[in-house]
Amino acid sequence: CPLLVAPAMNKQMWNNPATQRNAAQLERDGITLLGPVSGEQACGEEGMGRMLEADALSRDIVSFLNGK
Repeated sequence: CPLLVAPAMNKQMWNNPATQRNAAQLERDGITLLGPVSGEQACGEEGMGRMLEADALSRDIVSFLNGK
């Protein structure tokens, strides 16, 4: 069955080489990553790693499932 993942973390975690390798491996394994996006993070910093907002996440999930 399809697997969708919505990663969320701070920018240092997202930019870590190990995280980037793992995200790339998930995509090679056929897993769809929804996000992350750039924006304000829970830690107060700004950058890539923020989870998609609920409406965007919902829209992307519906779009993905309608294409299947």
